[in-house]
Amino acid sequence: MEKEWDTEKVLETSASSLVVTDTILGYLVDKRWFALSGITGFFLLQHAIMGWCPPLPLIRWLGIRTSNEITHEKEALLQIMKSQ
Repeated sequence: MEKEWDTEKVLETSASSLVVTDTILGYLVDKRWFALSGITGFFLLQHAIMGWCPPLPLIRWLGIRTSNEITHEKEALLQIMKSQ
């Protein structure tokens, strides 16, 4: 559980990887790839302001948990271990 990625880490890693890839494709293939970088940046801004963005339901559907869910499970496991 210590190495489990939460939704924030998955979102940030995916978005930054997409921006880097789109930037390279924009320079090497076609400038229209830059539009995808802009959309990705908009989604990150939306997430920073509102706490939600369109990729989050997909990330949750993939079974990625929030940091709070991971923390609650750790605490519950500690309680079980203490009671034994």
